[in-house]
Amino acid sequence: TLDINMPEMDGLTTLKHIMIQYPRPAVMFSTLTKEGSRETFDALRYGAVDFLQKPSNRDPRQIEVQKQAILEKIKTAVAVEMDTVRYLRRSGNPSACHGQDSCRCEGIVGLGASEGGYSALLKIIPQLRPELPMAYLGLLHADDANIDAFVDYLDEYCAMPILKVQGGAEVMAGVLYLAGGNQYVNLIEADGRYLFQLSPAPFPERQAAIDQAFISIAEVMGANAVGVLLTGKGTDGIEGVGEIMRVGGSAIVQTPETCLSKERALAAIARFKNQHLAPVQLIGEAINHFITPRIKQCA
Repeated sequence: TLDINMPEMDGLTTLKHIMIQYPRPAVMFSTLTKEGSRETFDALRYGAVDFLQKPSNRDPRQIEVQKQAILEKIKTAVAVEMDTVRYLRRSGNPSACHGQDSCRCEGIVGLGASEGGYSALLKIIPQLRPELPMAYLGLLHADDANIDAFVDYLDEYCAMPILKVQGGAEVMAGVLYLAGGNQYVNLIEADGRYLFQLSPAPFPERQAAIDQAFISIAEVMGANAVGVLLTGKGTDGIEGVGEIMRVGGSAIVQTPETCLSKERALAAIARFKNQHLAPVQLIGEAINHFITPRIKQCA
């Protein structure tokens, strides 16, 4: 476990040295490492497995709850395969193909995640190819404010433009869109264009935003849909990825040993027999592999 503010060497610098010389699971444990903070995203980018905001001792009744949360974080982190650690470096400029008629959106890749999703997407997004006529939709079980912060952070480090999903906006190729779990994202086709529609999740506690988006992508894109199930608890996304496979699209599931939370991946593996399994560090490559034979590349 590492704090951020430490004497002699700060926690982020210490983390870099550990990951270069002695890679091992690290959990950041600081007043600064709350969800959505820049320090948290930096720590995940440098190789931390997970993060936790340092608890307050102002309410003695919460001490035992906080203790159990810390223990659970550490025990979960220990089980993550360290080969998944990858340092995300700043990429080049966005593809010149973005927004051009010759690069019209011809398919969509959906990526669904919850626990551990920030880290997984930080590893996958830099590998995606913005020159292909595909749009990418990332779905995270996170609040809108944290999605906004993640969009801003990713946009600094990725060659691909990163945007938050906006209702009524045209879906453009070579762009990654992000949405949280409090809204349902639906894809529609109108006048030869693809648009996103947003509606409030009727039962947010049920966590069905990934399923809803994947089913919508399958209906509109058919065989040119790709569903990617990433780390997380619960079953959100499993029905949706099944629908993508039913219409001839492709499905990729993150290997459980590279997940922070293995529950969703294990459930998907038990449910489906013909999905593609890939460790998180190779999922970007797997996505590109499935896209290229199906979609004509931009001129």
